Order: sequence, then structure tokens, then C-alpha cells
Amino acid sequence: MILILSVGTLGAWAQNQTLTQTVCVGSQPYYVDLSPIPGATYNWSVSGGGTITAGAGTESITIDWTTAGGPYTVSVYTSANGCDGPAQSVSVTVVSQPSGPTLNVKTPNLASVCDGTNVSATFIAGSGGVGCSDAFEYRFDGGTWTTYTPGANLNTAGHTSVEIQGQRRGCASGAGCTGTSWVTLASWAVAPMPAATISYEGSPFCFSLATPQAVTLTGTTGGTYSSTAGLTIDASTGAITPNTSTVGDYIVTYTIAAAGGCAEVTATTSVTITTAPAHVLCFLAFNCLFTLDYYPKYF
Repeated sequence: MILILSVGTLGAWAQNQTLTQTVCVGSQPYYVDLSPIPGATYNWSVSGGGTITAGAGTESITIDWTTAGGPYTVSVYTSANGCDGPAQSVSVTVVSQPSGPTLNVKTPNLASVCDGTNVSATFIAGSGGVGCSDAFEYRFDGGTWTTYTPGANLNTAGHTSVEIQGQRRGCASGAGCTGTSWVTLASWAVAPMPAATISYEGSPFCFSLATPQAVTLTGTTGGTYSSTAGLTIDASTGAITPNTSTVGDYIVTYTIAAAGGCAEVTATTSVTITTAPAHVLCFLAFNCLFTLDYYPKYF
């Protein structure tokens, strides 16, 4: 803020000047028109809130405002040839430099959310400065920033990340106020929605099979397998072993644990373990017995 004072022969008075001013903490220049009297001295004073750091006794000074508050009074009068002119004063209120907005509520308050989740954030307003205001922007996946309205929902479907940033800006020109830099206030990683299907090719299986029978998994890996009692199943791979299982029908469940903001997901399929087919042992007398052999035998 520049204090422009017009000086007559010895007197000083304001010209096109607002005599009540507001500035930010920091250094500010003040000056008056050069006196037409050679050798005139300029007598400046500050009532509080800051000190003159440069130019004392001249028509141009710098005041370092260090304490918010006021109003403080800046005064100047000229002296020449043993005479003092009348003083001219300006009332100055000093405010703090701008401080940016901060996060109030992040919804949901998680580092990661599941694909398709709505996210939002509200903020505590920034402070300080003269004529300053807060601004907010968001972006998906590290892309282009777009204006954000606090509290508005952003849908994460099809994205991998969301960020919201804020700053305090637009401060009045000449007040010595410096807006804040953009700061990330809220962010989320977006996890893909897990999904899977499972099946056992070849079911039903004969209980005589000793070789583990593999599951066919389509979709998200890393889950675990389970079934009702009686079926021998590897919880990690999903492979079943018929000859150590009990004959019967089973439901196998594949479970993907909750993670990254996504809820637990399950997929199921049915599998059957059966007895071996009965075969006939035929005698020459055509008396036949049931047996587990696969070929008829003759005596």
C-alpha cells in the first residue's frame, strides 16, 4: 500500500488518498511528493505494529509491519529553515498474511475406495489477507484440474485416483498480501471392483480318482476356497481330491477378502463326488455278479 501525500511549502496533505487503509503483515512503501524547499526534512512516525526500516528523514520510507491489529497511525510532516509544517496522518489496519483452507471432513475417510464409490470433502475456510478468497479444484487419474464445489460428490467409476486441492488467492492489489500455493487437501486411491467365477470341469468326479482336480478361475485372483465338510479341498488353489472325499454333492465358495475399500466378494459353484459304476462278472453258466471291475471275466 503506497501512501501518497502532497506537500506544499511546509504542510503535507493527502491527495486522492484513502486515509483508512488495510494491509498485510510485511514491508510496505510510503512516500510523499518532494518538497519544493531545498533541504527539507521529512519527519515520519508510526504509532505501533511496525517500524521504519528504510528512508527515515526522506520523502520515501519502508515500514515493516510485524503485528496484526490496529488501526495504527502513520504520520509525516516537513521541516525546513527551522519551521515545521502540519502533520498528515493515515490510519492503517494490519492483518495476517493469507493462510489457505484446510480439510474439515473427508468422505469416506479412507486412503482407498472401491471403483464406483462417491467421494467428497468439505473444508475449513482460509484466513488472513485483504480481499482474498478460497478456491478448490479436483482431478481424476493425475489429469486436468477442474473447479470443485465443497461437499459435491465425485464418482470414481472407471478411475484409479482422485485428488482435491485448495488455495487462498485473489487478494487485493497493493495490500502486500501473498496468496497461498495449491495444497492437496484430500485424495483417494481407487481399487478395481473384484469379481470372479469358478467351475470344475468334469464334475461329477468318481471317488476313486486320486489325482487332485483343478478349479477353473476367471477374474480376481488371491482369494480362498472352502466347502462343506466331506470334500477335500485346497484352500489356496481350490483343487479337490475325490478319493479322500465323501460321496455327495457340495457347494464350493471362492472368497475375495475386503480390501482397498471394496467389500468382500464371493463366487460359488457345485461339485459332485460319485461312487464308481457297477460292472457285471458273467460266468459260463450265465450267473452274473456285480463287481467294480471294468471288464467282464469268464470262468
